[in-house]
Amino acid sequence: MSAPNFYNKNASKIFASECQEEFDYEDLIMNIQSELKGADEIEESDNERSYPATKFAKFEIEQGKWLATLYLTIRSGYFSGVNLDWEVEIEDINEGSSFEMGEDKIPASLQARIESKTRQIEKVYANYTTPLICLAVFSNGEAIYEKCK
Repeated sequence: MSAPNFYNKNASKIFASECQEEFDYEDLIMNIQSELKGADEIEESDNERSYPATKFAKFEIEQGKWLATLYLTIRSGYFSGVNLDWEVEIEDINEGSSFEMGEDKIPASLQARIESKTRQIEKVYANYTTPLICLAVFSNGEAIYEKCK
C-alpha cells in the first residue's frame, strides 16, 4: 500500500512546490518570510515518519487573556516535492490551557483575527507554489491532484 504524495493539515489547498534542489527549498522559505512582514523566523522540525515538517516562521496574536500562535510549516512530500501549510495553537494565558479553533470558549473576534491572518498567509503561499486540490485517493494510496482555478 502506498500513500498520497502530500499531507495537508489545515490549509484550504495543497500549496505544492517541486523543490528539486536544496537551493529551491531555501529560496521558497526566504521568499515567504520576506513577503510576510512581522513573522518571527524559527526552525523547529518534527520527525513525523511519512511527512516530516519544519515550522519556519510564526505570528503571535494576543487578545486579552488569549495568545494564538500561527506557525508556518513546510512539509516534505511522500515521494517528491514539498507543500506549505500552517498550524495554530491557542492558549488561555491565565489558566495555561490550550484550545482548538472553533471551541466555544474562544472569542469570535480572536477567531476572526486568526482567519484573516491565515487568508493573508495563503495568498502569499499561492504566489510561490502551485495550489492543488486532491480529487481522489484510491485504496492503494494513489491520489489524483488538480490545479486550483
